[in-house]
Amino acid sequence: MPGIVLEKRYERLRRIIGDIITDRNSKNKRAIIAFSGGVDSSVVARIARDVSDDDNIIAVTIDSEIMHRRTIENSERIADEIGIKHFVLRKNFLDNSRIVENSIDRCYYCKKNIIREIKKFGKIYGISVILDGTNADDMNEFRPGIRALKEENVASPLADAGIGKREVREIARFLGLSNFNAASESCLATRIPLNEKITYEKLRMVESAEEFLWKLGISYLRVRNFDGIAIIETLPEDIEKIIYKRDTIYDKLIDMGFRRVCVDIGGVLRKYRTLEI
Repeated sequence: MPGIVLEKRYERLRRIIGDIITDRNSKNKRAIIAFSGGVDSSVVARIARDVSDDDNIIAVTIDSEIMHRRTIENSERIADEIGIKHFVLRKNFLDNSRIVENSIDRCYYCKKNIIREIKKFGKIYGISVILDGTNADDMNEFRPGIRALKEENVASPLADAGIGKREVREIARFLGLSNFNAASESCLATRIPLNEKITYEKLRMVESAEEFLWKLGISYLRVRNFDGIAIIETLPEDIEKIIYKRDTIYDKLIDMGFRRVCVDIGGVLRKYRTLEI
């Protein structure tokens, strides 16, 4: 592992995860990982498995209308790679008016629902300890969901260890995780402007558009749905690909239900990009 500082933080992370699993359990060393299949929760899951027995750690993924099928499939693949028990729970979040109304606190209500569903599942297996992949960088951003994690007593060992996104990727690479450099993902609800009602149709339009663009070789992107206007965000180097295939992309997205198709020349935010290797 490159860097003495990073190595020390990795060892500290192992201790923190081990302590959480041990100290919060009175009878066993079992825990659930709130698992998305992204690099953050994957690192937590892998280390939790390493410091405990394989059968004591369970990964749980919540599948709902706001999740990409691709995300769910990736979570299954990565859990298998790690060698950890994995359960996908299907839940309907569009019956929750506080999520559907898409206010600035949408993420809080969504995260609250996710954790409560995981807790219900945990009771079946007698597990009350839940860890997630929130990292130190997340703590410096406006993330209403973090408030829900604290209220529900979810442990965030990466944040506790002071480990940010770039260091998480370095640790994941050291551990041999195949997703160490995977682009950061977010739920489909983030593609809908705040205070605009979330509907199943809007989410499926976004998912279909992103899946189509992925298949064209544009690997990292977001398609925002602004009242039927598709705004494509991608890396600057991929904008040329979109322009080159603009007729094909335009026709396909119009067929999907969008009334206009635009490209954001600013691209995706730098903070979401991967390691430069």
